[in-house]
Parts: sequence; structure tokens; C-alpha cells
Amino acid sequence: MATATIIGSGLMGSAMAWPLADNGFIVHLVGTPLDGAIIESCKKNRYHPSLKRTLPDKVIPFDFSQIDEAIKDAELVVCGVSSPGIDWIAEVLSHRIRAHQLVVGITKGLRVEKSGTIELFPDVIAKQFPESIRNRVVPAAIGGPCIAGELAARRHTCVMLGSRNLETAKTIASLLQTHYYHIQPTDDLTSLEIGVAMKNAFTVAVGMAYGSLTADEANMNVHNTAAALFAEGCTEIGALVRLAGGNERLSSALPGAGDLFVTSAGGRTMTLGKLLGQGIPYQEAERMLAGVTLESVQIIREMAKALAVWEADGRIGPRSFPLLRALIAVIVDGKKQSFPFNEFFRGV
Repeated sequence: MATATIIGSGLMGSAMAWPLADNGFIVHLVGTPLDGAIIESCKKNRYHPSLKRTLPDKVIPFDFSQIDEAIKDAELVVCGVSSPGIDWIAEVLSHRIRAHQLVVGITKGLRVEKSGTIELFPDVIAKQFPESIRNRVVPAAIGGPCIAGELAARRHTCVMLGSRNLETAKTIASLLQTHYYHIQPTDDLTSLEIGVAMKNAFTVAVGMAYGSLTADEANMNVHNTAAALFAEGCTEIGALVRLAGGNERLSSALPGAGDLFVTSAGGRTMTLGKLLGQGIPYQEAERMLAGVTLESVQIIREMAKALAVWEADGRIGPRSFPLLRALIAVIVDGKKQSFPFNEFFRGV
């Protein structure tokens, strides 16, 4: 049987074990140095404490100290770490990956270089590979609306899998596709990765709308407000993709609207937004969420750098990206929530 290795035993990384096991892979689930309790439970009784499920029979848990054994014969390597671990996983793979292996990441995020160029996480990983295999192993990435627990429950899930090499994307997609996990391969890695990263930022805005809800004698909600913020988020994702040379139409597909919708259904990003919407300053909200990975914050901070560079060199105007600028004002500048609704939907 073929072997697949997942590095990172958190929610999403571990959930990938289900389609892989269903496709006949022996799955090596490797915990990071921070995943000790999860791997201990998986080894003891095969129960994943975060997913609250028993692992499929073909899944074998490994401590990180066993990574060399777990990865050496793998056909496919899944990078299942969160965005703060991207440099760590790049270093881990740099001296272990082999030319015959396929690499796919589920980490959602991006970086902005001093020049204002957006750097995608698969490229961060690839840059660490030895020159001898850099052109032979092209990392791919999965993005789209996918809640880990639902994937592990085998609920119908549609995602995109992107690589700068389309044949690589198609090959990896064929290994992961099941009757419930539906995958669209693409070589438009730029559009995919920007969309799934930026939805974290704009989910904060949707959460802020619901956090601002006050008592109403007619028991009315703030769905109108949240929907406007959602739609402007999709619009600005499209504009960012266009600036980066991608296909802005994907902003209304799985990587944009789809992923933004599912992330707005709940979770840590919505929790942050709701706290901010209640008028709690970001620094206090961060303290209240101590220990929680806030990928949305990293992305907003990176985009603050990007907008400054782009505006300085004339690529954008001072009133462009009004929703993103409002988020930057709250997260980076520590200002109170204020959304410029009259500036929305005017093009960016």
C-alpha cells in the first residue's frame, strides 16, 4: 500500500487522514512538538481529542521524534501546520524531502515583501528545498470552504488544489478525491492562495457586525450589515487578485466567497471579530484569546504593509480597499470600529 505522511496533528491536518485512508493509503500522522497531548491520545486509544473521533484503521500516529521514519517512504506529504509554523515546516522538509515525493499544504496565509510583492506559502516552502530537487518537487496547496470536523464526518466538501505545475495539481487531486471530497485542480496558485488567506481578514469584519448587535424590541438581527461586509470582502479579494495578476472571478467562487462563508459560520476568527464589535480594543481582545492562533491578524498586518507600498508607488489610490483599511485601523492602529459603508462597491 502507498503511504502518505501528514505533518501536524491539529484539526485540519488530521482531518486529511480520512480521505487518504478511504483511498487506501497508510497514513502516518506526525505531531509537531506542540502536539504531544493529541498524539498521546491517538496512540493510547486511537481517539483524536480535538476532532472527537476515532482515527481510521489505516492511520498510524507518530511523535515528532519519529518523523524521519514516518516520512521516508511517503508518496505524498501533507503540511498540516498553521501559518505561524510555515518557516518551521519549510525547514523540516528542506533536508527530508525527496525528488519522488509530492507535497501539498493546507496552511492559509501570505507574506508581503518590502517591494510590496505578495509571497505565497507554497513558495516559502519551495525556497528551502535543495537546488537539486527544487525544480522536481513543486509544492501544491488546498483551499476552499472546508471545516475539518465536517471533512472527517465525510460530508460533501468542494475545494480547489493549486500548484504552479498543473500536472502536479491534477496528480495530487486524484490521490485525495473521494465520493465526498471534491477537488478542482488549478495552476492559478496566486488566485487560490490570496483568496483563502484574505477571507480570514474579512471574516473579522463579519464578526464585528454580529458583535455590535444590541437588544431590539422586535428581535431583529444585523444580517443586512454582515451581508454588506461579506460582499465588500469578496469585492476586495477580487481586486487584490487582479493586482497580483490572477483571475478575480475566483473571488466569487470557492477560494473567495465559499471560504469566507464557511469561516463566517463560527470559530476563532469570528470570535475575534465579535469581541472587537463589542467595542473591546484589539490589545484586550488579543489578551482574552491568549493561546489562540489568530491567522487573520497576521494577514491584516501584512496587508497594511502592502497597501502602504502600493499607494506610495501609485498602484492604488488613498480611498481604495475601504474595508481592508477599516480593519487595519482597528487591528494595527488601535482605533475604534468604523466602517465606511458609503465607500463600498465603488471599485478599488
